[in-house]
Amino acid sequence: MGRSGTKSLVVFVHGRGGDRQTWGKFPELLRADQEVAQRFEIAEPYEYATNLAGAGPGIDELARCFLGHLDTPQFQQYNMIVVFAHSMGGLLARRAALNELQGPGALRLRRILAFATPHLGSALSPRLGNQDRDLAIGSDFMSRLGRDWAEAEADRHIEVRHVVAGGDGVVGEWSSTAGFRNRDFDFVAEADHRSLVKPVDRFSASFERARSFLLAQNQPGHRAVEKKHYEQPYLRLPLLAPAAWSTENASRLYFGSRSVPLFGREGELQRLGSFLSGADPLRWLVIQGPGGAGKSRLALELCLSQREGWYAGFLPDAERERDWLRWQPLVPTLIVLDYATKDSARTRTLLHALASRTMPEALYPLACPVRVLLLLREADERSLLEDIVARGDAEHALRQTGELKRPMKLGALSDPWPLFEAAYQAAHRSLPERAHTLQALARLDAQERPLFALMLADAMILASSKGSPELQSFDTGLLMDEVIRRWRTKFWRPACEAAGLGSGRAEETLLALATLSGGLPLQHGRVPEVPIPGLLPSWNPHLHPDLFAAMTGREPPRTEVLPLEPDLVGEHFVLSELSQKSTAECQALMAVAWRANPLGSAAFLDRLSQTLRQDSLFEYQGGARTAMALLFQAPPDSGTLAWALLGVNLLARLSAQFPTETWQLARHMHQVARVADEAALWEQWAKGAVNLLNDLGSRDPQAARALLDEMAQAAKARDEAALWEQRAKGAFNLLNDLRSRDPQAARALLDEMAQAAKARDEAALWELWAQAAVNLLNDLGSRDPQAARALLDEMAQAAKARDEAALWELWAQAAVNLLNDLGSRDPQAARALLDEMAQAAKARDEAALWEQWAQAAFNLLNDLRSRDPQAARALLEEMARVAESRDEIVLQEIWAVGARNFIAEFGQTGPELLESHLVDWGRRYPKCMEALIRLMKG
Repeated sequence: MGRSGTKSLVVFVHGRGGDRQTWGKFPELLRADQEVAQRFEIAEPYEYATNLAGAGPGIDELARCFLGHLDTPQFQQYNMIVVFAHSMGGLLARRAALNELQGPGALRLRRILAFATPHLGSALSPRLGNQDRDLAIGSDFMSRLGRDWAEAEADRHIEVRHVVAGGDGVVGEWSSTAGFRNRDFDFVAEADHRSLVKPVDRFSASFERARSFLLAQNQPGHRAVEKKHYEQPYLRLPLLAPAAWSTENASRLYFGSRSVPLFGREGELQRLGSFLSGADPLRWLVIQGPGGAGKSRLALELCLSQREGWYAGFLPDAERERDWLRWQPLVPTLIVLDYATKDSARTRTLLHALASRTMPEALYPLACPVRVLLLLREADERSLLEDIVARGDAEHALRQTGELKRPMKLGALSDPWPLFEAAYQAAHRSLPERAHTLQALARLDAQERPLFALMLADAMILASSKGSPELQSFDTGLLMDEVIRRWRTKFWRPACEAAGLGSGRAEETLLALATLSGGLPLQHGRVPEVPIPGLLPSWNPHLHPDLFAAMTGREPPRTEVLPLEPDLVGEHFVLSELSQKSTAECQALMAVAWRANPLGSAAFLDRLSQTLRQDSLFEYQGGARTAMALLFQAPPDSGTLAWALLGVNLLARLSAQFPTETWQLARHMHQVARVADEAALWEQWAKGAVNLLNDLGSRDPQAARALLDEMAQAAKARDEAALWEQRAKGAFNLLNDLRSRDPQAARALLDEMAQAAKARDEAALWELWAQAAVNLLNDLGSRDPQAARALLDEMAQAAKARDEAALWELWAQAAVNLLNDLGSRDPQAARALLDEMAQAAKARDEAALWEQWAQAAFNLLNDLRSRDPQAARALLEEMARVAESRDEIVLQEIWAVGARNFIAEFGQTGPELLESHLVDWGRRYPKCMEALIRLMKG
């Protein structure tokens, strides 16, 4: 009831293209209900300017007009107004209620019953007029309404309940429930978008829902928006104040300073622009390259260039822990994940959750486009594939939305000379001789990375002040030393002395520790304790934050000591610093790093291992030795899982280079897993063993076999699918080494894999067995055709028994390979095998099998052309019939290549016959002929 015993008011608001007739008998049915009529006044339906073309004022203006209508004298007596709103009318009502909530007066519009309202926008909106543009998913109106509603916590003051039509072909259920499903919304299965608000009588479901809503006492209703899901992740733009071109600037080499213009990446920026375009709800892309190639800078420039249309930036580690299944982007969002594999579990959760929302059956589709950039070094690709892409619940959707096979690889700049020109111009110096300078850069860094070009330019400018620079005197180690020496002399020590901290040796050790751990969190405002007095400083909150800002060139948060960047300079600094420490001091610092930031420490050491393998950055005395001591240290007391994750990568990357050290590391990982007896540690040991087997199989087969048996023992003892899968991967790798050297042992190992697959009955084990069988069959085909055919039949039996597409595809792949061997030696057997492939493809009706059949037919065609032209023509006809009937471009293109070869061979010997063939093909197989014409023109 309203004030002083007056009734509350019910107002009907139609949707886009509607009018007062939208509601049919709804108002009179409510007036005829005695209990409703005692408590509510039912107003005539409200009308506003709209049509089916979406013309008329935008929803913001409509909301203001609606509030003006409610402020007229005939409605001023009501202090409680209930809105029944249909479709776009629900958005109008929410905007009006929100405006009233934020205004100076009392809130009267406190309850909304929204019928088929697109709270997150409509994908069907053609964007012809103002109202259509407002209704579009991701529109400015939709974004503001969601954001403003959440910020005002409107759901605490305004009750919104949703009524969803089961047959609604206009507004998706995900949008009509505001993107969040719970048991409180009402569902009318038999209604469509329009009939939902046209009840026939008082027994109609929509009328019953409306009556219950009006008469309910203190009903909480459905929360139209949960604030936490509309809160946007903090995306950081790591910009510093513009740095002067002077080489005296401490932040000069940090990518966020933008002290050097971005040169030579125009093609990459163009591709990134295409990556952002389009209406796809999700796309993701890998930017891959070595340290110093400019990955972070390129991503930063993209974010800055898109600020008007995109919410874009780098996602901090702390923001990765979020409910990505329900998060609703309010505007197009670009997320950059630097060091994307550092925390593979969180990256996996983020990507798979977002990818799952692109599926047709997704409960929470993305309301606005989302793009994700993953920044990786080249050696991180294995971790991306195995630990992120292949391990989640939405692998297929993730592969569909990402350009996994086409990462953006940042190579050498086509012309690094503009960097030297800009540096010398800013320093007001004459340019050096171009050819000699670029030769020096190529000698220092074969990849000619921007970071090295800038460091060389700086070193040359400084050297020229003392005379002509001797380019032959520069090497990578000295170049890094020069950068650190310059920073130490110009910034670090003067800042320490000004703060009364002396030479700052303890502060430099702390900076090395922060760099080693990927950022060092302060514990209750203190530096972590070490058992060696004086090794680290006592933290002074009044002095040290400013001091470390001078040392890193960046303003640090008060709760953390930032690492020294760029990464390559930081790695060099850590190694040079620790090479001067005793073993006890190094161990103490490493223990602190593992305890304070295990994932950050593992990421630093992982990057260090890549640098150790790829770059000549440790030429100074003790650098390589210190790196080895850090990488192959004994297991830490804290952070053992992060250490084990690092171990997997080290065994993949360094086993050939350091066989003794990696073997010992694998033993340490096994010991840690056995003592802790935790599934995650056992799995990492098994993964590491697989990586070690890749190198061990060719170098020491006996040791490899012993390791594989040890994996089998662990898998049997723990009875875990993950360990059995890793053991199968190890067997697959070892079999590849054995198959040419010891075929009998390879076949025995394949039988072992089959036994395990049968016993466990797991798809992953069967697929690995089939992959191994394909490889073994490649060797057997020419050496022992009978054994090869028997193995192919064995694969067919497994595929039939399990009825899995992957096994059939692998069988077809093996059949193609065997047919290649049979084609010239036994054409009749080859033709029979091709017919088997056709039968399987027809039975399963899968594109992959038909493609394999077409490839096998093409190969056989090449053998038949000169030996049996008539059979070749018949096979070409068969290929055309299949390609035309299935209407698949890949089949048509394979046929076109075969036809072109046929034309080349018979064009001169039988031109008239060939012409008749072409005419006949054009009549019967027009799509195939189009492919042939494209091929001939190309």
